[in-house]
Amino acid sequence: MLEEELIDKSLAGDKEAMDILVREHWDRVYHHCLRIVQDESMAEDLAQETFVHAFQHLGSFQRRARFSTWIWRIAHNLSLNYLKKKHRHEQMLIEEIVPSQETKNETEFFQQIEKALETLDEKHRVVFELYDLQHIPQKEIAAQLNIPHGTVRSRLHYARLMVREYFKKFPPEI
Repeated sequence: MLEEELIDKSLAGDKEAMDILVREHWDRVYHHCLRIVQDESMAEDLAQETFVHAFQHLGSFQRRARFSTWIWRIAHNLSLNYLKKKHRHEQMLIEEIVPSQETKNETEFFQQIEKALETLDEKHRVVFELYDLQHIPQKEIAAQLNIPHGTVRSRLHYARLMVREYFKKFPPEI
């Protein structure tokens, strides 16, 4: 059956046509999500969400591009949105560590941050300092260090975990 026919039947509510479209495009969608989020379980969830979204909005598919391109774009956007939400969550965790401007012992606290950073190896410390302390965007850090953006994200993630662990052992007095 041609893709056009499958789309028409899916629009008419034909579950079998929808299943065929899912089977034909599942691997590509799943692997694209996986490349972005680097988590098999989350990639599977995002792939499922991609197809749910696609079938809910199939009427808006204008057929200027191929269905595979359209579904890939949905998967791409959902994966990026997931990372943005995840990043906001990670930023909130850092805000638990870094005090507000009103902290009485701010100098002492930043001395403890420096001690925590000394426990990190250089590659993790540099990314943490550039991103969380100097607020340089991750893509710029990747360009400066000549490493992939995904490597910056990974190093930042592990650096934050290590800093958090340090503060569990040596809580700051603020």
